[in-house]
Amino acid sequence: MTLEDHIAVLDGRKTLEEFRTKHFPKKVNKKEEVDHAESKMLEMKNSDRSDKKLTKLFQCANEGCINIEQQPKEFSTCSRCKATYYCSRECQTADWKRHKNECKNGEAAKKKTDNKDQNKDERCLRHGQAQQLLTIFRYVHHFAVISEEMMSTKNTETTKIKDSVLPQLESVEMGTIQLELSEVTFVWNAIWSMTQSDRSAMIRRFLSKEVPNFGFPPKTKGGPDFDVISVWSLKAIAGNFAVVKHTPKGSILLHEDGGFVTNDNDDEVYNAYLVIGISQSIQSLLDPMNKPLPIYINTAILPFKKSIVCQDTTAP
Repeated sequence: MTLEDHIAVLDGRKTLEEFRTKHFPKKVNKKEEVDHAESKMLEMKNSDRSDKKLTKLFQCANEGCINIEQQPKEFSTCSRCKATYYCSRECQTADWKRHKNECKNGEAAKKKTDNKDQNKDERCLRHGQAQQLLTIFRYVHHFAVISEEMMSTKNTETTKIKDSVLPQLESVEMGTIQLELSEVTFVWNAIWSMTQSDRSAMIRRFLSKEVPNFGFPPKTKGGPDFDVISVWSLKAIAGNFAVVKHTPKGSILLHEDGGFVTNDNDDEVYNAYLVIGISQSIQSLLDPMNKPLPIYINTAILPFKKSIVCQDTTAP
């Protein structure tokens, strides 16, 4: 402390607090810093959770209805099971014949619980993503079957759908028919049997001419993101795969990608992919076969967001 400072305090030109602040600055308490940082992180985390809740939007449960909530809790739920969402009273009435059995025997409530469990399983898509991707599949399949590119492709696979699937779809509104699993398999096989140029042309026409007319809300407001299919013609891989391992993050599939390559030792080299299921894991799909790994399947894998998903059908 200087003499000048001492005199300034004595004659009142400086307070004792000013003197202390200048010459003895407060030491930072590390624990207070940590506590403050943790408090801010918790605040941010809780904010993130709130934002995530706002993005949980539901599609109307009435089959054939394409309406999706544009804001949380916009739709009403069944007053009995509290687990099924409807955009209007008319849709709920129209769907009652289908819904009443699952509502009364508790299946609807169980589905809601299963959906929560699915959201915790990293081996498949979250429930909302799965529903949107299956909706995209339904529209893509319908358009593919009636497309001029499919009609001009002549092979065994396209002949199957022209005989068994085309009659169901050619005179009804796009996306209103849910195909049987065997029919979905036929459609996928026919799509992958097309030339890459025809498949690309079909997808471009679908995205530019058909999607804008479907009436879905934009993807920013919960509508299906049809843009994800734009890369399927080039980056989807269809054919025979070996499922060699199941992990908590998905299943590992081996594929030769249209013909294996060889290294310097002339050993066969295959590409490995970490793949997840859509509404259930690949492991749960294959468990009923009761076979040890490796298991060989015929399917296709598709890029979706930041994941690789297995199409919704597999065949041994």
